[in-house]
Amino acid sequence: MTTLVNSFEGGTNGVTVSAANSGGGSGNAFDSVTIGTGASIIYDTTQTQGALAAKVATGASVSTVFATWSTAMGTQTTVW
Repeated sequence: MTTLVNSFEGGTNGVTVSAANSGGGSGNAFDSVTIGTGASIIYDTTQTQGALAAKVATGASVSTVFATWSTAMGTQTTVW
């Protein structure tokens, strides 16, 4: 069984989340972070139950933004 967790607690308020800065105090680093045109994913202190959260926003047009574990997840038959 593989367990991956990221609380975003290890980030810095206002900084864009990336694969490079998503580990450490946050937990398991993401393998990749995709941010489409006009979108954002930043560490944020305004809407959180702890010190930080991820604030995900899209622009006026259709855009994609997500953080993923792929290599770290490995091959799984069931994922929750």
